Amino acid sequence: MDKQTILFDKLIAGAKEASKNSHDKAKKGTQIVMVIIIVVVILGAIGALIGAWWPGYVKGKRAKFPEERCSDTMTMKFPNLFGPPGMTYAKNKQFCESAAMNETHKKNIMPIQSQIDKQNATMLQTVSFIKDTKKMLFHIRDGIEKEARDVQQKLYNTYKRLAYVFKVFARLFYRVFTVFKDLFTVLKYAVWTMMSIWNGPIGGFVRFFCFGEETLVAIRRHNKKMIVKVNEVKKGDMIGDNEVLGICELKRERDNTMYLYGGVIVSGLHLVEDNGEWVRVHNHPDAMRVKYEREKIYNFITDKSKMDINNNIYCDYLGDNKFETYEKLVSSIVTNPFKGGEFYDVDMSRYEKQSLNLYPAFTHDSKITTNRGVVTAKDLRLGDKINGKNIIGLVNYNLIGKTFITQYNDNEKNGMLVGIHIYSKNGEYLIPKQEERWILGKLECIGVMVEGGLIEMGNWSIVDFDIVDDKGRMKVEDDLFGI
Repeated sequence: MDKQTILFDKLIAGAKEASKNSHDKAKKGTQIVMVIIIVVVILGAIGALIGAWWPGYVKGKRAKFPEERCSDTMTMKFPNLFGPPGMTYAKNKQFCESAAMNETHKKNIMPIQSQIDKQNATMLQTVSFIKDTKKMLFHIRDGIEKEARDVQQKLYNTYKRLAYVFKVFARLFYRVFTVFKDLFTVLKYAVWTMMSIWNGPIGGFVRFFCFGEETLVAIRRHNKKMIVKVNEVKKGDMIGDNEVLGICELKRERDNTMYLYGGVIVSGLHLVEDNGEWVRVHNHPDAMRVKYEREKIYNFITDKSKMDINNNIYCDYLGDNKFETYEKLVSSIVTNPFKGGEFYDVDMSRYEKQSLNLYPAFTHDSKITTNRGVVTAKDLRLGDKINGKNIIGLVNYNLIGKTFITQYNDNEKNGMLVGIHIYSKNGEYLIPKQEERWILGKLECIGVMVEGGLIEMGNWSIVDFDIVDDKGRMKVEDDLFGI
């Protein structure tokens, strides 16, 4: 063969070989593509299966997260997938370690807890036993109490019978004593009638310048005019041109005869001005005796010693606020009280028109022993008793200027006496030296009047606010007013 033929054959053989190789490669490529497609399809199917299964799986795991967070491997490794939002592996691990420690602690503490429970059970049994014992004791107590009540009732019934018998005897003795009391009362009034025939009607045994409770008074208070009852007047009120310095509250004795004069209920012995002269109400032709049942009567102390009440001029309680009048009252029981001797080295002329500063009284905060106990002077009431003597009059007033001050201590009850105090000793009246002081501002005082005229405190006795008895005061007043 020639060279060309050989070459051609080689080319043909090469082409065939190349074609065969190309076919084999194409076949292999096709197989690979088919494999890839099959793998993709399988993976897609698996992914679809996983996509359909995974949400339910995750949901189930999340639902069981509280129970499996420390026991399931997947849950422990991926708590961020199966746990609540914000859960991390570190947080879940810390929780699990803490839970494991708590479980270990519980296992260790259980025996102790069991022992405590047993002790509690024993204590409950003891408490139950104590309750049963208490019930038994209460039952015994109730039985004893019932028996005691029965005995008490029997004693009470016996007491009632004895009390009834006592009341019968008490009524009997009361009637007997009432007879004697009436007898002595008749004798007393008979003696008073013989010894106390004054210029007034028989029966006017008690000297009081006073007004009945229904009396209306025209006053000026804080520049405001008003009409009030006599018991509603206050210190500082103006009655006409007179300032009220003191309020007198007095217990009405049944022998204190009251009159109706000029529309005012007033005591028969009160002084009233008539045509330029002073007369006692019971002597005035226009005065009419009335029945007065009130327990209290009232009067005032004024700066000018006079009061215009319902267009009639009356004296105030003191009758006259002059030193001369006061000196006459004191001189009736003490000889030359203000002349020489060791009594006073002071100038008494300053009290010429201010004798109220000399009347004996207590400061408001002084302590006084009464039947109600220890009270301050401002809290005294009519009817209280000082050493068994009834308080029959109280004068609440203010002082300015100078007065005499005496401090006292009566069984650790402190107080201050104002004015000149006259002491009674063995039936004799004495005036010891007392200290004169200036008053800063106004000094609130309480004048006290008691039965018998002597205030007895501890081991000492002093005259009350009225100083002298009614008969002595009547004589001074009659001389003063020309009656």
